[in-house]
Amino acid sequence: MSKISEIEIPFTIKDDLLNLSKPSINAITKAIKKRFDSNNLHTYIGYYLVRLNSFQTFPLEITKKTRFYPRRFYPPDLFAFIDKIYLEMIEKKQNQLIVLNGESGSGKTQTTKEIMEFLLLNSLIENENQNIKKIQSCFKLLEVFGNAATKQNPNSTRFESFFEIHFNKKGNICGMKVNKIFIESSRIYTRKKGERNFHIFYQLLRGLKIEEKEQLGVSSIDEFNFLTQSGRFSIEGVNDSHELVKTQQAFNDLGITQKTQSKIFQILIAILFIGNIQFEEENENAIISNQTTISWISSLIKVDPNSLINSLTFKTISSEISTDTISAYSIPQTLNEAQKTRDALASEMYSRVFEYIIEIINKNLNSNQDHEFEIKILDYSGFQKIDKQDLNGLFTNYLNEKLQQLSTINILKKDQSQYQKEKIKWQNIPFNDNQIICNFIEDQDPNGIIYSINKSCEDPNKYELDQLISQIQKLQRNLRKNQIFTKNNQNL
Repeated sequence: MSKISEIEIPFTIKDDLLNLSKPSINAITKAIKKRFDSNNLHTYIGYYLVRLNSFQTFPLEITKKTRFYPRRFYPPDLFAFIDKIYLEMIEKKQNQLIVLNGESGSGKTQTTKEIMEFLLLNSLIENENQNIKKIQSCFKLLEVFGNAATKQNPNSTRFESFFEIHFNKKGNICGMKVNKIFIESSRIYTRKKGERNFHIFYQLLRGLKIEEKEQLGVSSIDEFNFLTQSGRFSIEGVNDSHELVKTQQAFNDLGITQKTQSKIFQILIAILFIGNIQFEEENENAIISNQTTISWISSLIKVDPNSLINSLTFKTISSEISTDTISAYSIPQTLNEAQKTRDALASEMYSRVFEYIIEIINKNLNSNQDHEFEIKILDYSGFQKIDKQDLNGLFTNYLNEKLQQLSTINILKKDQSQYQKEKIKWQNIPFNDNQIICNFIEDQDPNGIIYSINKSCEDPNKYELDQLISQIQKLQRNLRKNQIFTKNNQNL
C-alpha cells in the first residue's frame, strides 16, 4: 500500500457508471457525453469497459504506475484494462476472454488490432517491431477482403472473427490464430442500394497495371454486374488504386510471392465474370446465352467449360435404392434455379478465398510452440434491426441473443441465486430473460426457427416459386404458435 500512497489517484466515482446515484438511460448518456467532452473516451460499468469511437489513433503505451493501483482505482482506459487482464492471466494462471460488441462503425476491429499490438509490446517478445508489422499486415488483408462500404460506415467489417493470442509460461506471446466465424459472402451478389462490394474488387480494377488488366480480360468496374447493381463505386477520401499498393505490400510483408498473389487476383476476377453469366429459357429449361464468358472464366480458374456449364444448368438428384445403393441422376434447372446456382457458386468461391487468406495469416502468426495460456478476443456485430432480414442477419442476432443470455446468467441469475441460498437480504433486480427467444430460434421441434428452415430446405424443388410460397406459409403457421413471433408485413 505504500506504493499506492505515493501516487495521486486521479479517478472519480463517475469513472464507473455503477456509482451513479440514480441510474437511468438519460443519466448514463449524460455521464458518458460529459466524459467524452472532457476527452475521456472510456468509462466502466462494473467489469465492462465502454469505449467511444473518437476516430483517432492513440500511442501504444501505458504508465507503469497504474500497475500499482488496486482494481477499484484502475483507470478506465483500454490499455490499462487490457494490462489488468494480462496480469490476471499471469497471476491467476487463467485463460482470459475479451468480448467486443457494438454497432457498425463503433471501432471494434480497430480496438482488436490495438489490443493485439499492445499485448505484443507488453509481453516483452523478441523482434516486437517485426511482429507488430506482421499484425498490421494481417489486419490489412482482413480489412481488404472482409470489409465493405455500407450506408452507415465506409469501412464496415462484414465478417465475425475469434482471435486467439497464445502465451508461454513466462507470459511472452508465442503465437496467434484467427478463427473465422462467418463472412457475409452473399454481399458478392446482393446488397442494398448505396453500398459497395468488398474493397478488394475496386482496388484491383482501379489499381492493376494496364498489361495486368489485359491479361485478366478486364477494363473497368462498369462491366461487372456484381459491382454495378447497388450504384456505389467509390468512397470519399479513399483512393482504391493507392490502397492496392498497400494490399500488395501487406502480402509481401507476409512472404506471399507475386505468383500466389496473381493467382488470388485471377480467382477474384473470375468471380466477377461469373456474375456476368446470362441465362435464357428454352423449353422451360435454363441455357447459357453468353458462351464466351464461360470460356473466359474456365481459362481463369482452369476448369473444363462443359463441366462449368453442366454445374450451372443441371442439378443432381440422389435417391437411396437400398441400404448400400444410391442412385443419382441429373435434371435440367429452371431459369430461376440456374441464376441462384450462379450466385451461390460466386459466393462460395469468395468464402474460400477468404478462408485461404486466413490460412496465410495463421501460418505467419503461429510459431507452433506449445502455449500455457491464451487470451481470446471475440469481435462480432451488434443486433441488426432492418426492414428485410436475411439468414445472415438471423444468425448475427442469434449470436447476440446467446451472448446476452450468457451475461444474464453470469451477472444476474447466478448472483441472485447465491443470495437466496445464503439467505442474504437484497433488493431483487428485475430483468428481461431472453431464454424464450433463444429457445424459439434453436428448439429442435416444428416451432423452432432453425429446425423449421432446415425442414423446409429438404424439398429438392424448394426454389420453385409456388412451392417456396407454400413452404413459407407452412413455416409461418408453425412459428405463429409462439407468442413472440411476429409475421413480416411484406408481401411474399
